Amino acid sequence: MTIDTATGSASLVGSIGFVSVSGLAIDSANDVLFGVDTNTSNLISINRATGAGSVIGDLGFPIDDITSLAFDATAGLLYGIDRDFTSDDDLVTIDRTTGEAVVVGGGPLGFFNVGSLAFAPSVPEPACCGMFLTGGAAAVCGMRHRSRGRA
Repeated sequence: MTIDTATGSASLVGSIGFVSVSGLAIDSANDVLFGVDTNTSNLISINRATGAGSVIGDLGFPIDDITSLAFDATAGLLYGIDRDFTSDDDLVTIDRTTGEAVVVGGGPLGFFNVGSLAFAPSVPEPACCGMFLTGGAAAVCGMRHRSRGRA
């Protein structure tokens, strides 16, 4: 499905071909959309032009439910949250070429029912730059004011 950001109207692209897909993430540099078929525990790629999904590979261990995927463009890593319905959830890295998932840190996150995962953009937003500049100017003015009071 595509969504027109100006009007909000949605258009169907096509069928993925898998019944239970969860957690979507995009590698925009390589134009690859990833998802997880929770029925078969496979990492899949989804063709953005046709909507058709293709199996990349098995995640390699029983997955309860990948609730979210996120792609770290800086590190080139695909992450997922494996929701464990009996204990704390796991953060996993997923090999983009084989589908193999590995638990990060060897154990649970210490949180239960994690629903989302995302990475901040690597380029600071303009508002952040303005805050840094304003904060820097205030610090310089404060230092100049203190140095005048001591003379």
